[in-house]
Amino acid sequence: TSTGSSSTACSNNRCANGASCQSVPGGGYRCICRPGFTGNFCELFTGTSTGSSSTACSNNRCANGASCQS
Repeated sequence: TSTGSSSTACSNNRCANGASCQSVPGGGYRCICRPGFTGNFCELFTGTSTGSSSTACSNNRCANGASCQS
């Protein structure tokens, strides 16, 4: 999801866990993290999510048959 005047910077963003992408001056972007996540790309679970326990796994990127556990 992108917000702001230009979606070009957000077209290939690395925002994770349902974060929103926001374009910033100079052609960059920043990730707007959902509650319970932090980090430059919202890749880190803080353990303080206000949602249900399944929130951490709602947008997981587990591969090769792995499953997410929160």
